[in-house]
Amino acid sequence: MVEFSGRLACGPKADKIKKALIRNLKKGKSVPFLYVVYISDSKTDQLEIVESMQIGLPFFENKDLYIAGLAIGEDEALELIRQMVDTVYSETGGTDIKGFFRV
Repeated sequence: MVEFSGRLACGPKADKIKKALIRNLKKGKSVPFLYVVYISDSKTDQLEIVESMQIGLPFFENKDLYIAGLAIGEDEALELIRQMVDTVYSETGGTDIKGFFRV
């Protein structure tokens, strides 16, 4: 199952087509060059990043994804994660990224 954060962060390119990206991901379609930032189910990691083409692989079949960010291209995805961390710290003074985006 795919869910999206109420505070979904998007890189500049992804933001221009955000509605279409969300619609395609909800339908289970992959989008070339789209990177998805999702809340990690790990106890040690807060976010994970994956190219949307990989979401169709067996590893993700029974996995619930809570998507916190969308980016077009790897560079935009890495910059988006930096911005997400900065936002959480500047707005909360803390580093609970999972809690901030799980809205």
